[in-house]
Amino acid sequence: MMRPEPAAGPVSLMTSEDRYGLVTSTTCPEALAAFEAAVHGLGAHRPNAGVDLGRALEADPQHVAGLALKGFANLTLARAELRPVPAELLRLGDAELDARAMRLDQLAAIEATWYREKC
Repeated sequence: MMRPEPAAGPVSLMTSEDRYGLVTSTTCPEALAAFEAAVHGLGAHRPNAGVDLGRALEADPQHVAGLALKGFANLTLARAELRPVPAELLRLGDAELDARAMRLDQLAAIEATWYREKC
């Protein structure tokens, strides 16, 4: 049985580290920055997470973590309970949403520091 050739050409075995010190399959700085923004956006429930993920995969279509995140996002979007926007968020103003996002940014920075110290 013959193995099919990859559609996008040969796979690179080059890797780099993300801002959390984890190994990632891309060496493209644009893909890495967009992927990190997508992961943060997903955790913060920001509406631009999909756009950031699209930018990451456009910059590096073979970015393994980006492809995995895309698959995960497709699975979660298929769940009925995740489709409607919570009524609480509809009532919040932009200032409150920005304040919550800033707190999430601070938590992400604390978590990143903790991982660097522990790993």
